[in-house]
Amino acid sequence: MASPDQSGAALLIGLFFALAQSARAADSSSLSWVRLDGAESCIAAPALAQAVEAELHHPVFLLPGAADLTVEGRAERVDGGAVHWRAVVRLSDRAGVVLGERIVESQSESCDELGRAVAVSIALLIDPIGVPPEPEAAPPTTPPPAPLWAWGVEGSVVVGNPDSVVPGWAIGGIGSVRLTPPGLFPFVAFGELIPFARYDGAYSFDGGYYPGPVIDVTRFSGGIQACPLVFERGAFGLYGCLGIEVGALLVLESDVELDATEWVLVQARGSLRGRWTVVGPLSVAAGLHPIVPFRQVSINLADDPVSCYVADYLHCDQVWAAAPFAYSADLGLGLDF
Repeated sequence: MASPDQSGAALLIGLFFALAQSARAADSSSLSWVRLDGAESCIAAPALAQAVEAELHHPVFLLPGAADLTVEGRAERVDGGAVHWRAVVRLSDRAGVVLGERIVESQSESCDELGRAVAVSIALLIDPIGVPPEPEAAPPTTPPPAPLWAWGVEGSVVVGNPDSVVPGWAIGGIGSVRLTPPGLFPFVAFGELIPFARYDGAYSFDGGYYPGPVIDVTRFSGGIQACPLVFERGAFGLYGCLGIEVGALLVLESDVELDATEWVLVQARGSLRGRWTVVGPLSVAAGLHPIVPFRQVSINLADDPVSCYVADYLHCDQVWAAAPFAYSADLGLGLDF
């Protein structure tokens, strides 16, 4: 016995040739449909007429006697075997000449599948050209890729101004990682190291040279910044950032006794930073960083000296104090991803 797919294909081919021979498919039609005993659950005549007209997208059926073609059909239940339902559809003209007869079968437990197949079959009998083709399944849409985090790394040489960040001029290094969440501005995590700076208290006075205390220090810090001010055009980017950093200032060596050799640093740090992409991910970056300490740091002698090293000292025991407003600058290379 043929499978449902094979039966359906044979039915459609047979119906097409039957209609081609009749050449009257577009004429007005009437429908006569009955359900035999056991097939009461199959589609009823009114619902079948509506299904056929839905396939053709226009009214089709007239009252018997007023139509050129008559579609007659019956549905029955088949007991035993793989086929459970069968329908016989016959097309006749006004004179009663049978133009074609087809059998539709279904192996489904429910009769709904048979009703749908009969509706399509009758629609093809009446007007094969008017039945729209089955819509092609829309190709699966690929969801847009999730926005990615942008990130970059930088390594720079940092220069501090005299007597504001550390005693005397200082050269060090700064490394940073920049993360930009989707739809937000960049955030920067950084670490800075000034490995060596020297305070030399020697001075000249009244034609003479007088040695002073010599103190070597190191400074390291780290912090995080948010960069809400962003201007990017082509290969150039300019960023305004503000954040906080913490660190320490340590005395490496001193030829005088001091009241402390370690200080904790807590300060606000801003950045105005420019970046220019040279080639690929490689960029050149430069920045200016204003610094405002939250706590004052000063290097003091352990005991008050008998005489001041310099005549205009505000406090004779204070060797050096960090400025209330300092700044540093850096220049380096970066990689952007």
